[in-house]
Amino acid sequence: METTCKGCGLRFVSVNSRTGRPFKHCDVCKTSLRVRRADRKAAGKCRDCARGAGGKTRCPVCIRRIKASLRRRGRCESCGGANTAPGVICARCALKGIARRSLGDKTRWTEIQQLIETQGFRCAVTGELIAVSETASLDHIVPKNRGGGHESGNLRWVHIVVNRMKNDMTDAELLRWAELLVASRSKLDAQAVTTPPARAWPGGMVARLSS
Repeated sequence: METTCKGCGLRFVSVNSRTGRPFKHCDVCKTSLRVRRADRKAAGKCRDCARGAGGKTRCPVCIRRIKASLRRRGRCESCGGANTAPGVICARCALKGIARRSLGDKTRWTEIQQLIETQGFRCAVTGELIAVSETASLDHIVPKNRGGGHESGNLRWVHIVVNRMKNDMTDAELLRWAELLVASRSKLDAQAVTTPPARAWPGGMVARLSS
């Protein structure tokens, strides 16, 4: 596929093997651009516009511009690859982020991907369907503050609401509190049926209507 270099206007043929899209610059301009960007980075400036970058590779303005462009083209904001996930990042980058935050090692993303596939994309506690970046949450069966580790046998995928409820409890403790909540709710519902309705009077006073 022949295209025109944005730097010098030369017609050339070169395609990015990862994205399948043609490069924007010829080899000569790419080398020159690479050197210029390296100099800007060494000076603490944005590699694209030469503004102050606050110690980062790009300034906030250029980061927002690039992310907006990726979103418009249906690309992942993190890696720039094709994104079929509902969020702004692809499933692979989402799994890498979860592995880094939960396990301290983003290279284990394939392991937790296989785990959710083995579970059939269902919560290990409730059996509800779950999806990465939406309702799925990686759970330690034995909580970390109870001595649980990051080994594969102590990991499972659950619904995010279940993980929030579980917090640092064990499964037995979670079940006990769930049973207490159900019993309490049933008792309140029964009281609501037998208790007469309340009537509000001026001044905030409430009086019970006699049956």
